[in-house]
Amino acid sequence: MASRHERRAQRELARWAKRDEGATALEFAIVSPVVLAVMFFALYGAMYFFYGAIADHVARTVARQVSIPISQTGSGYPDSNQTTLQNDAKSAAGSLIPNPTTVSAVSSGSTGTPQEGDFVTVTVTYKLPVLDQLASLIPGMSALDSITRSASERRQ
Repeated sequence: MASRHERRAQRELARWAKRDEGATALEFAIVSPVVLAVMFFALYGAMYFFYGAIADHVARTVARQVSIPISQTGSGYPDSNQTTLQNDAKSAAGSLIPNPTTVSAVSSGSTGTPQEGDFVTVTVTYKLPVLDQLASLIPGMSALDSITRSASERRQ
């Protein structure tokens, strides 16, 4: 048979178990990291797809600019050195986003000079802002800290 002190302890324990003081704080402590993680990954996904669309647009625009002849005779093509490509990419991207990290162009012609009918492939790479620093902290994120898109055009 339980003593008077044991019964009293059981009643106090039952009364304490029925109280909900602090339950809200505990639920918040459990749910808030999950909500913050979902918000972070939603924003990251939106930024990733936005930069992907911009990189695709910039690659197509620069490939088109490099493949169209400068003169009416069709003999001269725009210079495809790094500075010219970077400037073309900056103007194609607009002023709302950072400049591409790298821009490169490769021509498929067998000769050293560009000729009509050669393919030119432009590759544009963007490093995602803020996330390239966070990628080193989160395992597996380093593969997603930059976006690379390519576009090919036949020289006209």
